[in-house]
Amino acid sequence: MLTPIDFYYLVDELKEIIGYRLKGVYSVGDIILEFKSEKRKFFVAGRDYCYLTVKELEGKKENKFADFLLKKLKNRKVNNIYQDNFNKIVVFGFGRLKLIFEFIGKGNILLCEGDEILGAYTEREFKYRKILKGEKYVPPTGENFSWDVKEENKLLKLHVGEIYAKEIVKRDITLKDILKQKFSPRIYFKENEKFFVAPFELKTLDLDEKKKNSFSEAIEEVYRQKTKEERIKEEQKETLEKYKRQEKNFVAEAEAIFKNKKKIEKAIKDWKKKKELKEPIKKISGDKIFLDLDEIKTTIRFDEDLKKKIDDLYKKSKKARNKIKKIEKLIEKDFKKKEKKSIKKNKKKEWYEKFRHFFTSEGFLVVAGKDAESNEQIVKKHCKKSDIVLHAHIPGSPFGVIRSEGKDIPKKNIEEAAQFVGCYSKFWKSKLGVADVYWVSPEQVSKKVAGHQSIKKGSFMIYGKRNFLRVDLKLCIGLDEDDYIVKGPERAVKKYAKYYLVVVPGNEEGKKLGRRIKDKLKEKVGKEDKEKIERINIEDFLKVVPYGRGEVFLG
Repeated sequence: MLTPIDFYYLVDELKEIIGYRLKGVYSVGDIILEFKSEKRKFFVAGRDYCYLTVKELEGKKENKFADFLLKKLKNRKVNNIYQDNFNKIVVFGFGRLKLIFEFIGKGNILLCEGDEILGAYTEREFKYRKILKGEKYVPPTGENFSWDVKEENKLLKLHVGEIYAKEIVKRDITLKDILKQKFSPRIYFKENEKFFVAPFELKTLDLDEKKKNSFSEAIEEVYRQKTKEERIKEEQKETLEKYKRQEKNFVAEAEAIFKNKKKIEKAIKDWKKKKELKEPIKKISGDKIFLDLDEIKTTIRFDEDLKKKIDDLYKKSKKARNKIKKIEKLIEKDFKKKEKKSIKKNKKKEWYEKFRHFFTSEGFLVVAGKDAESNEQIVKKHCKKSDIVLHAHIPGSPFGVIRSEGKDIPKKNIEEAAQFVGCYSKFWKSKLGVADVYWVSPEQVSKKVAGHQSIKKGSFMIYGKRNFLRVDLKLCIGLDEDDYIVKGPERAVKKYAKYYLVVVPGNEEGKKLGRRIKDKLKEKVGKEDKEKIERINIEDFLKVVPYGRGEVFLG
């Protein structure tokens, strides 16, 4: 495990991300912090090690503590990184907030404001300190020490480890001196196995070594366990190379036997008659004949049909080729998945994405407000003359607009839009199961009121005839081909979603409802899509449920 000496040198290397902003926090077993300035850097924290890398790690898992950290620290700039009192503790400063990594015992991560603990990866109570929310943060007590210490027993009490303690004693230097060595990270090997990692050359350790460009790179190579995805990828590459070699060797062997067929047959005949070894036979042992054919070495059996041997080799090469194609398809599929994720991440946001929205079964865009401000924007800014405006016949309803783009809007699209607006109105809270929604043309909607009365933001006067529809309060939630959450009436969602479920008014709410939606969707899909759904935060499902309350319809 890493020692306080290692962390002393490592912190200097970590300081290169001072000034970077935190952009992501997630788990792959280890906790990962993603930082960005001109470049992206990832800080990886395991139980007893940490390092900095430019490689994005695969296999992200849902993690409540990672979500908590991201909520508190997203877009904050790192203004300080330091080691706490020559201990195995690294502290990231974000202004008043401190993110503390303790690489002691089972390890822990804490977020503090000043000295107050806001949250911890693992809450614990010790004799002299409590790692609990709201408690004052007290670092672990360490040994009193002097920078001039050089005695082995005292050094071991500081947890510097036997190797560093022996290095200090044998070279007759002090702890202070060992912290002034020329930075030259390397990995030491014992019996061809990775044995030790150090930030500088150890004069007294007589082992094979390999220099590394950074201490982080050395730590990653020695300490980090690869994720399942990384191991699979490496195994795929190794297997692919193996089958490529096999295919090449089988073909070369078959071609060599075919080219030398007459020579081989003649040499075998001569052996049978005269017991003389002739080219291309090199050796005979039992029923095996060892051949040397134009740098291709192979064996055949006595009385083996050479034509059948050649056919068998070509069949083996064909099998290897088929396996190559399968593996290449798997690798290409993984690449496309990653590419799709990248496209999804970089996808430009459309103007309507800041509102509630869906596309009808015939492709008309419907947008609806979330509050008074968005109601105002939708009607004033995004409603054209040929569009249709909708509102539920109850106070506290969003305004909705069907964008016609100059086309006639068929009745079934109006019904779908009415159902959508009804679901996000206070009819949902009433649990009646139905809503009355009306639609009008844009010229019937106005801010003008008789006399000098004013009308509040997000509200409008409706003049003239209102066209009423009674709709069922059923909202479908699912995932589309790009794994985006889609919501809307069933007729519309059915067209765009790979799979979906129906939510109706009910009493279930919060994470319990979010988890139920997630689990019910997982029941509808195969293994690969189950993993995709598991990676979606339940909060993302709850965001699209009206008022965050309802129940999954099982009828």
